[in-house]
Amino acid sequence: MELDNTRDMSQLICFTEVLRELKNLNYTGSSALEKVANNILSYLLKLTQAQTGMLAVITNQKAAKVASTSNTITIDEEEIAWLYHASEPVTYLHNRNIMLIPLKIKKISSGLIKLIKSEPFTDKDLRYAAYLSYFAAMAVERAKVKTGITVGNLTNARLLARTVELHDPYTRNHSIRVTRHSLMIASKMKLPRTFCQILRNAALLHDIGKIAIPDEILLKNGPLTHEEFHLVKRHPVIGANIFGKQGDYGEMASFILHHHERWDGSGYPHGLARENIPLGARIIAVADAFEAMTSHRPYRKALSREEATRELINHSGTQFDPQVVEVFLK
Repeated sequence: MELDNTRDMSQLICFTEVLRELKNLNYTGSSALEKVANNILSYLLKLTQAQTGMLAVITNQKAAKVASTSNTITIDEEEIAWLYHASEPVTYLHNRNIMLIPLKIKKISSGLIKLIKSEPFTDKDLRYAAYLSYFAAMAVERAKVKTGITVGNLTNARLLARTVELHDPYTRNHSIRVTRHSLMIASKMKLPRTFCQILRNAALLHDIGKIAIPDEILLKNGPLTHEEFHLVKRHPVIGANIFGKQGDYGEMASFILHHHERWDGSGYPHGLARENIPLGARIIAVADAFEAMTSHRPYRKALSREEATRELINHSGTQFDPQVVEVFLK
């Protein structure tokens, strides 16, 4: 009994370490996905004491191996079919010696982990792996973005954007509030319904590119250095690139790409001016600025609505489209 308690405590300690590591996995560049996948697989092998395993990304019901401890281990069509229909977060096969761990965000399947152990997996192995599967899925999706793999589903993209905000209590629900302001402006301007639908998605996802910015910069308790701000300024391009190659999302991507442009042409990333900036981006710029000014940040207090209104008026015609500001303040 003492031995079992020792093993239980050791596994619990291992679980907490793995959970912390999964939440903090942060790689960039073309090898980000491979590095993340190898880390996830290593963590789960250690946690369950399995001997071999692999992690595969699933696209169109086909498995692409990303990390593996053996060239002989594979994921077959039956196991992929199970992934798309599984209601349980983890399953055993073959006398509890094989564990399949689906990587899902809500009901969207993005990958599958297969572990093989000479001894039967325990119920604690099951529970720990089931709990970690969500964090593993989010780490894989973040790595896909940083590797340059586009997100093929808006639900996945929204969840990714949400993970950026969940890291920082000061920006939680920021995108939701920006979306509300944006749609209010569009309604007052009597813009078409299809435009409003595109605007809604772009406003919700306008900061998704920050998924590729290091947390130590995003969460910095103070002003950014010149080099740090230069990195942050990349987030509209990164965000747009997630969708830019997918025709159905082209207009939405342009709103995301240009929401930090300025009416006078001094913004980024391309220095567009006046009507050359897409209308959706001009709307989001006003909504985003007002929401940011009226929210607390670690390095400054929130402005009152009256103070934020004066700031919008003062920068109308320079930073912001004067028509959009006028409509917003009506």
